[in-house]
Amino acid sequence: MTVRETSLEAYSAIKSDGTLTRQQQHIIDKMRTAFRRDITRSELSQLTGYPINVIAGRVNELVKLGALVEVHKRTCTVTGRNVMALAIPVRQGDLFEAA
Repeated sequence: MTVRETSLEAYSAIKSDGTLTRQQQHIIDKMRTAFRRDITRSELSQLTGYPINVIAGRVNELVKLGALVEVHKRTCTVTGRNVMALAIPVRQGDLFEAA
């Protein structure tokens, strides 16, 4: 079995049982404690300490899993570019827990 096949199997297992990798969970945890409700990939890289290429891959996975959503374009505080910001989606049940 090649590394690629092993990686694909691991990703499929994560996707099917709903668990997140350590990096994915770290990203979600940092987003929950961030000052802003939305965050760009570069801001997330700065916040987590992960290089942008790691952030890009994990964010793409998290978007596919529905754990993150792209919400709107805004100016990134790191790059100064107008880019798509990310957020953790609010689920209907979460609204009642906050009360």
